[in-house]
Formats: sequence, C-alpha cells, structure tokens
Amino acid sequence: MKDIEFLSDPNARELRILANPSLSEGIVAIGIDRLSRRYPSVVFQVAPAGTQKPYDELREWRIELAIARMPGVVAEDDIDQHALFEEPLVVVAGTDNPWVRRRRITLADLVNEPWTWAASGTMFPFLAASGL
Repeated sequence: MKDIEFLSDPNARELRILANPSLSEGIVAIGIDRLSRRYPSVVFQVAPAGTQKPYDELREWRIELAIARMPGVVAEDDIDQHALFEEPLVVVAGTDNPWVRRRRITLADLVNEPWTWAASGTMFPFLAASGL
C-alpha cells in the first residue's frame, strides 16, 4: 500500500487501475477501500485486464497501475514491477480418479489425460505453453 500511495495524489482526482477480475474482487478492492478512506476525493476506475501484458497501457498513460497475474517479473527499463506473491499451478482430481492414489505426478504423466482447461486468451494456457 505504501508503495502505491503516491499514485493517489489528491490533486489527480482519478486513479485508473487494470486488474484481472479475480484480483479486482480481492486485493484491488481492499486497496481501493483503504486508499479511498485516506483520499476520499480520488475516483478509482478499474478496468479488466485483457490477454496482453499491460505494458502498452502503462506506457500510453491509459492506466496508472496494473495488478495482474504474470508468468514472472520481466525486466522493463521504463516500468517498475514487483511480484506481490507466488501462486502455484495445481491439478485437481475427483476422489474416484486413479491419479489420486499416485504420490508423485509430473506434467508429462498427464499430457494424454482429458482436461478441463481455462479459455483461450487467459493466463493459464500461456503458462502451459511457456513451460512454467
């Protein structure tokens, strides 16, 4: 919170934030609540993050802050980035699934199994394709 308080300059009156929907309902909502108590005249606008990295949005000043799931912090000379937390990618199976009895499973073991996968354009297919 302290690192982004400077973005809530009361003279600016508006803070445009790009965020993934799941983050908007959690960490972003909490941050807005705290900042709006301190700076009640600031208007917060939250736009849903798309499939592309938010760098262009930041560089063209369409937003001032982006909070998004990224496959890692990528060095960008003109953008200050910080990882807030690490979140593991997990596989979930029903109790009657034969994979539940296995102690050690690799992604290669599951490659030919039927999957329910996130929609194209979301972060998860990108992570799988990049080998992360």
